[in-house]
Amino acid sequence: MKKQHISSGSTFEQQIGYSRAVVQDNWVFVSGTTGYDYSTMKISEDIVVQTEQCLQNIQSALKQANASLSDVVRVNYILPNAEDFVHCWLVLRKYFGEVRPAAMMIAAGLADPKMKIEIEVTALKQPLDHSKEIQQAIRDFIQGGDNSDVTLLNEVLHQDYRNVQSGFFEEKGTFVIDKDRYIRLIREGTFGGTPRVLEIVQLEVLGNLAHARIKLYGKVLNFDSVIHLVYEQDKWWIMGHYPYIQVS
Repeated sequence: MKKQHISSGSTFEQQIGYSRAVVQDNWVFVSGTTGYDYSTMKISEDIVVQTEQCLQNIQSALKQANASLSDVVRVNYILPNAEDFVHCWLVLRKYFGEVRPAAMMIAAGLADPKMKIEIEVTALKQPLDHSKEIQQAIRDFIQGGDNSDVTLLNEVLHQDYRNVQSGFFEEKGTFVIDKDRYIRLIREGTFGGTPRVLEIVQLEVLGNLAHARIKLYGKVLNFDSVIHLVYEQDKWWIMGHYPYIQVS
């Protein structure tokens, strides 16, 4: 994966030659960050205020990297005066009390006497858990579908409906229906027979693609199936439905 460079807009980054943060794969490396308000390039004399501003600056950089403070796994604190560190604890607990990253505090001089603390973090982005969204998309589809799913199926994902297996089944096996009947069954909410109970047995997500193995219990038939989904237009969409049938 290509490296991504993130800037805070600070003039120091261009003058010295560094980035506020660098993203490589799922890792985010945030440079030592001080309490300057980058919108005004001013810094408070209060170490507590500086600490809060440091973490807000870091939070902003992480957001640009599609990460957050909850992804932080290591943090380094550098203070010219070690005795000042205790005054920062309340702010640090506010941001890291639940995260509990590995940490180290170093007493060392900083580039500007105005700076009373500098904070450096490393974060490891966690994969987003889309399981609830996907489960809801499957339930909406199985329990009647909505017109937006039908539209996407009709216009984008299924150019050839001959391989789509769906509808009602009178004997063991599959019944391949044509596109018009497939769409009608989804619109009417009669897909698989009613009443029906959905059980999601297995769910796997790989980036913007997902597939789920499900069991559907209907009035006259039960079947296992694999549902394929794709993430587009800020929503999970059903790509296809391939049942393995068992008639009750």
